[in-house]
Amino acid sequence: MRAILSHLSLHKFPAFWLRPKSSEWVAVSDSEPDVGGAVRALSWFRAWRPRTLVSNVRVPFLRNQVDCCLLDWGHREYCPEVMASPHAYLALGEVKGGIDPAAARVRID
Repeated sequence: MRAILSHLSLHKFPAFWLRPKSSEWVAVSDSEPDVGGAVRALSWFRAWRPRTLVSNVRVPFLRNQVDCCLLDWGHREYCPEVMASPHAYLALGEVKGGIDPAAARVRID
């Protein structure tokens, strides 16, 4: 998230981030340098196309938790109804590295 925030800031793209506790969208500014650890979702505009990147979200039509989702919607449209529509998603991603706690509990005899 920090790398994406840095890129957006460098290229002067208007961007917003979602505060995890209050579910409030806040404009990204240079006055908040360490916002990367507190970002649950990030939304930006480029060439008049909104994009929203959401991390650690349950995708309703998959019924699974996904590490990151890229949506074809902006922060103003972000809601459970949009998240339920398969047409809202541009990409879904899983980040792999280390031990998966769910897989670590599997017992092989």
